[in-house]
Amino acid sequence: MRTDPHLDLEARPETYWPDEPSLEQRVGRIRGLYRRRRALDMLEAGTLDADDPILTPALRDDVREAASATHPLLMGGEYLPDVEEETDEVEIARIELLSTTGDTYSIRARKAEGAIAYRMVDEYSNGFDLGTSAEPLALGELIARLEGVDIGYAELGVLPTIPECFLEENLRNEVTVEELRHFVTVTSPFYRELEPYYRGRSVPRRVAG
Repeated sequence: MRTDPHLDLEARPETYWPDEPSLEQRVGRIRGLYRRRRALDMLEAGTLDADDPILTPALRDDVREAASATHPLLMGGEYLPDVEEETDEVEIARIELLSTTGDTYSIRARKAEGAIAYRMVDEYSNGFDLGTSAEPLALGELIARLEGVDIGYAELGVLPTIPECFLEENLRNEVTVEELRHFVTVTSPFYRELEPYYRGRSVPRRVAG
């Protein structure tokens, strides 16, 4: 893990299930990549109202299909599996790729017997076990778990860690370095330092210096 004197690796949210979710946390429940980014822009501009329909976590099937037909990037995130309501599952972070269809990985926490269980899911029915903990993860613990999961690129000789694996694989597909500078985004409504941490990691290694 990269060390950063300005990064508080011990920062830990009190809970993933606040009694009254903040507006930022409600934005974090929006499934679609494009809708979430637009909501974040509105939040930053101070124009997002708590009753805005953009805050709807998941679209109806007919609306989702119509949006997908308009542009494939509008599919991004909208086809993630439902959260497990019976375990109060909630998304705590996500990885978004500016691929043609906006491929999205959702990192989720759910209540288990005397513990919190974590998993990462994508839109292609793949699931990755991220273990359990007795309390919400500290930032450093979350990063370690993300970087310890093999999402299937190791056998190709590509770094299995996130986000380098996505960048390296796309460089092999003759995508230019400049096109990849904003290809991967890692965000979280519970860990504000996660995005800036990975922003520096989301530049291909061959030009990172």
